[in-house]
Amino acid sequence: MKTSAEQAPRLSSIPNRLSLEPRLPHDGGPFDDDSTAGLFWLTPKHNNDYPEISHIRVLPTTDEILCQKRPYMPTKDVQDDSYNRRGKARMLDVQFRHLRYDTLEPVIDACFHASQDLATNFKGPSPLDYEVKQETVRGSQYSLFRDVRLEDSRFETEGIHLRLSFACPAYLRQTRLLSSGHLQTGMLMALIGLDSDNTLSTAFLRIEMCQSTLSMKPVTGNHLRASVLASFVEPSDTSTMRQTLYGLKGLLNKEKFVIVEFPKVLVAGFYWILKHLQFLCSSNTDISFSDLIAPSHAPQIPHIAPPTYCKSGSLHFDLSVLQETEKLGSHPSLQIGTEFLALGSTKQEAIIEDVCSTTTLDHGQAIALCESLSRGLAFTQGPPGTGKTFLGASLCKVILKHAPQPILVACMTNHALDNFLGDLVKQGVRKIARIGRGSKEEWTDKYTLPSIRKTFQKSEKSLGEKTRTDRAYASVQSLWRQGTAWCESLNTHTLTWAAVADHLQSHYPYVYSDFSQYEAPRQEKVSDIRQGRSETGGYAFEHWCSGKDLVDTEDFSRNAGSYFNKNTAEVQNSEASSESESSSLDLSLHPPHIPVIYPYDYMGHNVWSMPMDVRAVWITRWKSELGSSSPVDKLVEIQRRYLEARRVKTELLDGSDAKGLASQEVIGLTTTACAKYWSMLKSLDLETLICEEAGEISEAQTITTLLPTIKHAIFIGDPLQLRPQVNQTQLSLENTYGAKYRLDESLFERMVMPRTPGVQPMPASKLDLQRRMHPDVAELIRATVYPYLKDHPSTSHFPVAGMVHRTFWLDHREPEDTPNPSIAASKSYSNAFECSMICELVRYLLNTNDFGSGEIAILVPYSQQLACLQKKLTGTRTCSIALSDKDKEDLIDLGLLDESEQSQFKSDVGVYPMVRLATIDGFQGEEAKVIILSTVRSNLKDRVGFLENTNRINVACSRARNGFYIVGNSTLLRTVDMWSSIIANFESKGRLGPSFTTHCSRHPDLTQTVSQPHHFQEVAACNEPCNSVLSCGHACPEKCHEPILHERIRCEKPCGKRHARCGHQCKKACGEPCGHCSETVQTDSLPCGHSYSVKCADLEEAKEEKRVCTVFLDPIVMPCGHSLQLTCAAKEQALVCNAQCDFIHECGHRNTLAATIARPSVTRDPVRRVIYHASGLVSTVGYVENRVESAAIRVCKGVSRVPVPMRNAAPSVRYRAISSLAVPPALMFSRARIYAPAFAANECEKGELPLGAKIFLPCGHAFDVADLDTQLELSTIYDISPSGEILAMKHTMAKGCKKLPKCPECGAALDGVPRYRHFRQFQLAPGTVERLYKKFGRKMRTFARNVQDYRKNLQKGFEWFCDNFEPGPLTGKENAAMIKARMLYIVPVESAITRFRDMVLCPVEKDIVHTAMVLGKDYVSVPVTLSFKLRLDLLYLHCRLTLLQEAARIIRFLRDFDDPRHTAYMAKTLRMHTIQQVDENLGEAQVLVEQCRAISSIRLEAETILVQLCFDAVAESLASDVDNLDRHERAERLTLENPETAGLFRSCYQSLDPYTRGKDTTAELWTAKARDFWERWGEYELGSLKYCKNGHPFSRKAFKGCPECGGPKVNLGQVEDRTDYEKVLDRELFLKAIMKAG
Repeated sequence: MKTSAEQAPRLSSIPNRLSLEPRLPHDGGPFDDDSTAGLFWLTPKHNNDYPEISHIRVLPTTDEILCQKRPYMPTKDVQDDSYNRRGKARMLDVQFRHLRYDTLEPVIDACFHASQDLATNFKGPSPLDYEVKQETVRGSQYSLFRDVRLEDSRFETEGIHLRLSFACPAYLRQTRLLSSGHLQTGMLMALIGLDSDNTLSTAFLRIEMCQSTLSMKPVTGNHLRASVLASFVEPSDTSTMRQTLYGLKGLLNKEKFVIVEFPKVLVAGFYWILKHLQFLCSSNTDISFSDLIAPSHAPQIPHIAPPTYCKSGSLHFDLSVLQETEKLGSHPSLQIGTEFLALGSTKQEAIIEDVCSTTTLDHGQAIALCESLSRGLAFTQGPPGTGKTFLGASLCKVILKHAPQPILVACMTNHALDNFLGDLVKQGVRKIARIGRGSKEEWTDKYTLPSIRKTFQKSEKSLGEKTRTDRAYASVQSLWRQGTAWCESLNTHTLTWAAVADHLQSHYPYVYSDFSQYEAPRQEKVSDIRQGRSETGGYAFEHWCSGKDLVDTEDFSRNAGSYFNKNTAEVQNSEASSESESSSLDLSLHPPHIPVIYPYDYMGHNVWSMPMDVRAVWITRWKSELGSSSPVDKLVEIQRRYLEARRVKTELLDGSDAKGLASQEVIGLTTTACAKYWSMLKSLDLETLICEEAGEISEAQTITTLLPTIKHAIFIGDPLQLRPQVNQTQLSLENTYGAKYRLDESLFERMVMPRTPGVQPMPASKLDLQRRMHPDVAELIRATVYPYLKDHPSTSHFPVAGMVHRTFWLDHREPEDTPNPSIAASKSYSNAFECSMICELVRYLLNTNDFGSGEIAILVPYSQQLACLQKKLTGTRTCSIALSDKDKEDLIDLGLLDESEQSQFKSDVGVYPMVRLATIDGFQGEEAKVIILSTVRSNLKDRVGFLENTNRINVACSRARNGFYIVGNSTLLRTVDMWSSIIANFESKGRLGPSFTTHCSRHPDLTQTVSQPHHFQEVAACNEPCNSVLSCGHACPEKCHEPILHERIRCEKPCGKRHARCGHQCKKACGEPCGHCSETVQTDSLPCGHSYSVKCADLEEAKEEKRVCTVFLDPIVMPCGHSLQLTCAAKEQALVCNAQCDFIHECGHRNTLAATIARPSVTRDPVRRVIYHASGLVSTVGYVENRVESAAIRVCKGVSRVPVPMRNAAPSVRYRAISSLAVPPALMFSRARIYAPAFAANECEKGELPLGAKIFLPCGHAFDVADLDTQLELSTIYDISPSGEILAMKHTMAKGCKKLPKCPECGAALDGVPRYRHFRQFQLAPGTVERLYKKFGRKMRTFARNVQDYRKNLQKGFEWFCDNFEPGPLTGKENAAMIKARMLYIVPVESAITRFRDMVLCPVEKDIVHTAMVLGKDYVSVPVTLSFKLRLDLLYLHCRLTLLQEAARIIRFLRDFDDPRHTAYMAKTLRMHTIQQVDENLGEAQVLVEQCRAISSIRLEAETILVQLCFDAVAESLASDVDNLDRHERAERLTLENPETAGLFRSCYQSLDPYTRGKDTTAELWTAKARDFWERWGEYELGSLKYCKNGHPFSRKAFKGCPECGGPKVNLGQVEDRTDYEKVLDRELFLKAIMKAG
């Protein structure tokens, strides 16, 4: 039934206008209340003023912002019923209006102020530097960013996002904006615009991301603008969205925009709660226990029934899960029935005693447990430290044994929720789901909804569910793609396919057909870009608009020449030079058959034939026809459809999540998350709710937890501690005016401690045993708030070290600091005296070493004092500071924390190596061993401020465990009743005064008073001796200190203990571990007769291991004159002299190497040693009567490189015979070394051999060089000077080469001696040449096979090329890449052939010819004529022919397509390059033909001519004129007249005849006989080398006659030896190249 106000006709509101007058507070109160409600509904104040809250928009409208009339605000009292009926509807109406005003009144005030600023500065230029922070007349603080522009739009998961840039002031540029606290993610901001018609527009957005000027520089080109990415808070408000985009794009009047940021307004903090209240009102959805919390009848004495899920009978809860393990067997299972409250007091007490005796619950907790299980709606009040969280976890464990559905656990903050769930995990509950974000605990990751979703989504779904889910996901994805396309259209000035497709289809169907035919991707091409754009399309249209098809065509024209390059290096570098090379070709970008016509006449042709300038004309025409607003309208429509599709998807996902959550035992979330996920939670049919911190949760937030299915709700909290926070004091209980609104009154407080007259309180359990505070501390709140509170025995904590009193009030009269009205924190207060006093007190307590810094906390009521303490403590380096996130944000918002100071403390309150600094409101639920409270206020106006609130006083005085100290003005605070009682308590115990009293905890008689901060520095340290007994039994030798430090003190007195194993006395200090025995003992003698000492602990190991004697022997005098001292163990080792030797050679060079004495050589004389010095010294040493005999020769390492004897050697040993010295095998030279007697320095420089020079051969024998030359007949092959120097090689030396060089003494070969090695080389030259022929033959066979294989592969792959080639304008780049790949396929073989030919074959051929000339006619009777190079030239031409034939095949394929603009153009380009390459290759082939004729190589000439004819055929197939009659006649004659050589190609020539006339498209030169020729060259066998009369070498086993000319073979001498040719050739470099190439 509607009220009279709802039934009466409602007039439209009169539009409000922007006034430039200040928005002052209203006289007579800020609200219109219920007394006038029935009147003003008839004439609403603005366009968002409705009697039903479901019609009110959550965020204010522009008209509401401009309205300065008082808003309607119903009172909280249920009896005030002048407008709305009682019950749930009124409760929802009250909570919605109160919460909305509290949250959005500062927003409205700031937007009004910003609109005035915008109107005032509309016509002026926007400043580049300005102050961001602003404050209204009413005190609302906000941030204003000017000169806002739309950079781009995006379509994200939530819908449309806008990136808005703004002029960034200088102090926020670079990266400073990111650390300033501005534009934080999730916060609310407003975009306010004003156009030239003075029309104001407002849009509210949620901040997603902030970008600094540094990251915006690539967009803006300077460091002057920053940006913010934001989404619409109400994405379904398409009208506001469209109007905003119109203004940002400048589609209507010129509009100027500013951004208004509200730093403390988190969108999620209010939006979901208000939306949920609207939903409950509009849907008439029931709320559990609504008859109790919102009765529609007159208040009565409440009766709370047991949980409705046990109405059918009494339910007995099993408490065995709470019983201690050791008591489970001795006590029967304990149960509590829901009829507990109906039992008599005696039975109730007996049950409670059983609970206390078998569980860890105390008496108060046991009562609360029993009563909470027996009431459907249960409240438990828990004073500080009474174990509220423990009680909640215990209730949860008990109910879990009987609850078929999960238990819903709700808390206000993420921190409290994590603590509660953490206790459950510790007690064994594992099936937990934590919904929502915000947790800072890593252990919660596996309990989050996404993590759980991964497990339960693996379960099978029905076919219908899969179909609906797939359809919903596909719809969302499709609309997201369309939204992305329209955002792109909105961002750019060019048309997109999404914007123009419908228009073209309607007005230009033939144009639409030209584009759409290329939009469908080819399914077999997975990489086709159109696969990913099949929904939105547009790839072809974008390709056309950008002219990419024209660019692709031009690129192909420039680069096509590189496909014909003749080696790899050219291919790699061809891109750079192709443009200049192609400029000479006649390649027009426009097909010749399309005439030049006017732009609009092109509509009769295919759009792809348009040049770029014509395309631009049509793009402009289509944009004009569409209109500028089309992208905005389309985008907003897509947004609407997308949100609807996303809603359907979310419902399906919630249904799937609900199935997984139903299997959990506990579902935990915050009250905000409860409002957001209310629909999903409702589907779970949850029956049990446990709400912690209920006294701190607002009533609106509590309503979100009361799902209609809840049958058992348990609220645990304390309404006497902090209430819910409010922003507007007009709605607060702390304000006289706000007493009738009471927004900060929780549902817990309203039900348990009602303020409405006539309303009876709900029954509530009370916890009465605290385990936190020392009794002296607890007495403060026991005497004022909790008279029933008891102390647990465990609260008898240690006293505070260094302080006489555990609790003390330092009374002072120092005035508070005067606030600075020009700063944002002008309403916050500080007190410099208290700040200094507290800092010194903290330093003093830390220096006592009794408390760690994490165990001390400082509480303040004001942020200004918080900032002063933070700067004081960090500035003096007293300690590090921990701040909560909320306190840190408040300091940043108020401008009390600089960017440089933010890194000086940690914000994680869970980290405790520091002092915790917090406001009182931010410390609820926390505790510390020592609490220091700064009251701050000290003035003559009796203004107490925040500490006037009894709840805040209660929190401040109940946080300490061991000690509690207050610094404040007691005279001022006495005006508050609760403070008066607390001050009286301090006075009664003599603990209030102007100074602290300090003392030594061990010597309490030594006391000092401290009344000023600097007095703490004068407190003298206690110098009395400690004399405490340490754990070892000795007295502590240190001065007075804390007993806890005894664990760190190490006793320095002698140990005196004896080791059990050996009996030796420990030599360490008392405080050190004894460890192993360190006594030194002597051991038995070593085999050499010496003894050694070892530690006692190492004695056993020493006996088992082999010891090395380290005793030094007498020094030994070395032959070089130096002395060497060795240890006993090293006396048999090699003697090494490391001293620098300054010996001067006869040649004048100074020796720079040290000498080495080697091990004894294997000789018949056991006492003789042979010494080899690194400098070349060779000597013998004999130990006879301490005399050293030596014979030595030093090798000069100077320029001469010639050995000389020692200048200072004894005359008897100077010219001792070298050949008589035994040479160890390890020092044998790989090449012989020549030694000589002394000669002059000038002879050394010439490098000539002096008279009597000797050569030391590898076999060990030594000879005079001249004698050995004569014996080996060296003069038969060399011209030798009289001094023995080799001058040159003789021209005729075949006779000398026949004799092998050997040692005259032992016959050992002298292959390794450079002076005589050419004997062997020239003797083995014919065999080496034959091996090279074999190598070349195999290499040619390999190359020939490669050419054939690559040719076949190209033929086989042509079908794949045809299938994957897609003609048209979109695939120009891909088609060019495929053509390039086929054209360059043969290049690796071609490059390998040319590289082997140029680097290996040609140099070696020259050497072979040269060797034959040197050896003379005795070895070769005919001239050598080699044709290996010519054969490789022919293989190279085969590669070029394969490439050009492939080009011709591709050209013929491209000609078949009806695509004159693109595909035919590619064919034309390829044809021109192919014809050009044919001409070049014909010229190269003609040179090869002439070379073949010069050496009478008939076969090579015939095959080369056939290759020429194939080149001609390629040119003729491309309609190019060819004159090849002479080549035909020559090929005809050669194949007929030479049947054994050129005749092999007779069939090839005959097959070429129809090909040259265009009757056939294939011609095969690689016939069986042709392939057989190349294969035979690879079958070469050693010993079968023959030469024909023309000098052509060939294998007699592979060929009967010369395969080149058919001439007869010539008999040559046999090759005697077949030694490895790699050691014989004169050009070793080429042999290595051959091996590498092979």
